[in-house]
Amino acid sequence: MNVEIIDLTRTMHDGMEAYPGDVTGLAVERLADFKPDGYALSRLTFFHAHCGTHFDSPHHFIADGPDVSELPLVLPPIALVDTRAREIGPEELSTAGNLVGKAVLIHTGWDKEIGTERFYRDYPIITPAGAEYLVPQGIAIRGQNTPSPD
Repeated sequence: MNVEIIDLTRTMHDGMEAYPGDVTGLAVERLADFKPDGYALSRLTFFHAHCGTHFDSPHHFIADGPDVSELPLVLPPIALVDTRAREIGPEELSTAGNLVGKAVLIHTGWDKEIGTERFYRDYPIITPAGAEYLVPQGIAIRGQNTPSPD
């Protein structure tokens, strides 16, 4: 089976935008260098999780749901929803066809706002009806290029 893996993560850097009011920053501390120590070791400290590429586990909202460490790695087939709608509902989501077992990736065009003050304001959202549409579909995972689904 040939599988193409596409990395959708954003490069993390000091000064990158985050939700307004969140503490941000990136520090790289060199703990050992190869020449004097025989090995290289660095400590990366990143403040706050709500910036860059981010995902939540069910435990974020469900008390007995699995946390990130308990989720299996998945490489499901992709169902792409390409929409510029400000509110993403069943009509937009249904354009991707059968969603069972798929990674539903929602491309909103909002990535053009990365790095701007607007990125964390007024972004496209999934409507309550859209969320209700996805629940019984049996999707493997959902992703979108906005800071939050709601």
